[in-house]
Amino acid sequence: MSALAPRGLAPEARSRSLGSGDARQDGSEVVRTWRAGLAAVLCAGAAAAQEAEEAPAPEPRFTAFQDVCIDARQSFATLEAAAQAQGWTSVAESARPELPRVMTQARSYAAQGMTIQAIRLFSRPLVDEERAYLVLSHYDNSGQTVIGCSFFAFDAPHTVPGALVREWVGTAADDWREQPNRFVTQLWTNPPSMPGVAVFRHMYLQRQENAAPDSVAGMILSIVATPTGAAATGTAPAE
Repeated sequence: MSALAPRGLAPEARSRSLGSGDARQDGSEVVRTWRAGLAAVLCAGAAAAQEAEEAPAPEPRFTAFQDVCIDARQSFATLEAAAQAQGWTSVAESARPELPRVMTQARSYAAQGMTIQAIRLFSRPLVDEERAYLVLSHYDNSGQTVIGCSFFAFDAPHTVPGALVREWVGTAADDWREQPNRFVTQLWTNPPSMPGVAVFRHMYLQRQENAAPDSVAGMILSIVATPTGAAATGTAPAE
């Protein structure tokens, strides 16, 4: 089994749709808003990226993202509880020059018709002296609950290979762009293996020489979800 086996997802979840046609339609506006917003914060910085040929098994950054954003996506409360249980602690925006840009983007959805319920910023050490950052967000979109979970490893020297991530998700990406030695970006909308998830994004942007200090680069993983109930649970196949 792949090192990125989706723990907590029932085997049958790969063939299960997000929900009714109405639910997909209601979520389309959220998908468009989230995609546009995330693209803005990333494109604003001068960034480039390189995808590694091989990833450690298990990859600690991807595992840290999965432990919170995927396994605890039932609600904002479960995301927050999982983050704290995994050793993530609150941190100020001043901890990294990139964080004010990231947090400004998280707050910008209020200007697009969403009401901010909560936004939390966390950090924890992952590999040697490298620290990762986690942004948890909770919005109300005209009565629809929207939660976001974004993982940033600004100093990651590599990312999980795109092919491994596609294998983990179980379907081809809806949007896949890659330029060798510069960047990789993959995006899924309503992936069947992740009930309740409207958008899942995997990116790696290599920091460019002479880039502005607040340029967003590194390994980035994020979801936006519109949960209507508990996420599917189950036992992943044994490795």
